[in-house]
Amino acid sequence: MRSGCLWPGFWGLLLTYLLVPIPFGSVPADWLQPEQRLHERTVIVEAFAREKLWYWQKHLDLEAWKATLAIVRSTELRPNTLGNIRWDAVNQTATIRALDPADYSLPFREMLDDIEFTVVHELIHLKRDVELNNYSRSETNRSKEELRVNDITESLLKADRGH
Repeated sequence: MRSGCLWPGFWGLLLTYLLVPIPFGSVPADWLQPEQRLHERTVIVEAFAREKLWYWQKHLDLEAWKATLAIVRSTELRPNTLGNIRWDAVNQTATIRALDPADYSLPFREMLDDIEFTVVHELIHLKRDVELNNYSRSETNRSKEELRVNDITESLLKADRGH
């Protein structure tokens, strides 16, 4: 169980990262090596995505599941996808893989919104398949399912964000 004292969440991590003074002032971002900037960005995004996973797992009534998240490079995903989910219904475990920020070309805020979309999208697949008892999936119904899941995801996110 997480507590605000023990787990500051994404925003606490980001504020700590931005506000903790470094002796003799802050180190300008351009002093960091590109791979250091990518690593820091990945750490921040991973914390954000884990917080969103926890939040949406609760809101979609999937708290009984032990869900984990991995940030992965595009080469570890199917072409033209931003994430995926694998689960074991017997043990109620699931792993969501989401695209690494290094493979995004979106501005930072848009990238975070997209990663949250991916987390919610994959959790909806889990909830839907568990409730439908692993219905028969084919390439034909897969594209229709993706469209439906995208619509549901967009609706949930709009409602959550007050749009």
